Amino acid sequence: MPLSVSLFQKQIEKLSLFNHQHKLLLAVSGGMDSMVLAHLLQAVGCNFEMAHVNYGLRADESDGDEKMIRQYAELNNIPLHIKKVEASEFEKSKDGIQATARDVRYQWFDELATEFSIDYILLAHHKNDQSETILHQFLRGGMLSALRGMRHKNGKLIRPLLSFSRASIAQYAADNNIHWREDSSNQSSKYTRNFIRKELMPMMQLINADIMDSLAKRAVVFDEIEQLVNTTIQNDIAANIIQSDDQTTIPCAWLKDYPYQRTLLWQLLAEYNFSSAQMEDVLSLIYAQTGARVESDSHTVFRDRENLLLVKNDSPSEGRFVVHELPFVSNHNTAFRLEESLLEEVSFGDERIQYVDLEKIIFPLVMRHWKDGDSIVALGMQGTQKVSDILIQKKIPLHEKKNILVLADHSGQIIAIPGMKVSELFKITSDTKRVLCITC
Repeated sequence: MPLSVSLFQKQIEKLSLFNHQHKLLLAVSGGMDSMVLAHLLQAVGCNFEMAHVNYGLRADESDGDEKMIRQYAELNNIPLHIKKVEASEFEKSKDGIQATARDVRYQWFDELATEFSIDYILLAHHKNDQSETILHQFLRGGMLSALRGMRHKNGKLIRPLLSFSRASIAQYAADNNIHWREDSSNQSSKYTRNFIRKELMPMMQLINADIMDSLAKRAVVFDEIEQLVNTTIQNDIAANIIQSDDQTTIPCAWLKDYPYQRTLLWQLLAEYNFSSAQMEDVLSLIYAQTGARVESDSHTVFRDRENLLLVKNDSPSEGRFVVHELPFVSNHNTAFRLEESLLEEVSFGDERIQYVDLEKIIFPLVMRHWKDGDSIVALGMQGTQKVSDILIQKKIPLHEKKNILVLADHSGQIIAIPGMKVSELFKITSDTKRVLCITC
């Protein structure tokens, strides 16, 4: 499709991208695509501002881009926002330069949109970018979203040039004498996207000369397929899976017979940093023993009896408290209170409240996380019982076990597991005169 002002206007109207009442923010790099888009927006009379990020990665070349954009904005009376990125932004990131740069600019665009009441953020991606994106994401193991590529309109993000090829944009730039700057890093094949554009795409065009058009057309179809699949999967999730703020519970018996297992798991897990390669590992948990798990950087899926549980990888909260005197109150994951009670106030029946003989205890006390090897002389027993066995008997979920506390005396002897067990050695008897009340 050739590019002209009239065809650009028709594309905007056909896809209902925006209108003249909307306030727009154009992300401009100084390259041909964004400078052409700026020219087109002026030609159709849009209300827009421009935003440019100077990453400083190409020294004088980066400053030259900023200078040209400033001159263009001043000449055409267009409001301009400039962000300079410090080298430390890239040094502290583990995601690579390109991924970090992307995160920096999109976060800044969102901030600008909020601060200046921007309706839409415009990006200058075109048909060639679309085909390269589809191939890139597919080669990295993407699912349906990889095949449907980028959308013309995705929330606040709009790509008005997505139906136009790089060649048509270059022709428009030449016909209208548009000044732009070439990014020298685009010539290097060390970046995957550049390799796809300069090496892989030409080879694919030897097989199918219209590969870009083919991918663009199929992207539209896969977009519809993805929406259909998402609706089906979300209905099944709502009917069979329990989701809360801190965990997702998937019944193993149901998942075992579910016909779209991998698609469902991808829907559930992709946003929690699980890779497509881990889907098979997660599926294997259906047949694993309790405790088996698959972890991402931020979350864990593990087998817990008859379910798979998805939980966040929270490190245990600070959980060592030294108690020198009573009363003592802590706001922990398991909030607790230690205080002296009158003997006549003792009333059994509430698991959250436990009583021990205060005179059998030597201060200071320590409230801490339990650890392997901990044991307690459980109430009514002569021998010791491992804390780990008690947690199993109480059916404490694996992801909650790490936050369980024990109360010990100065020698390390466990007095109680708050909310669960009291030691036989510290129980109150008919001879008890002073009582320690543990409220969990």
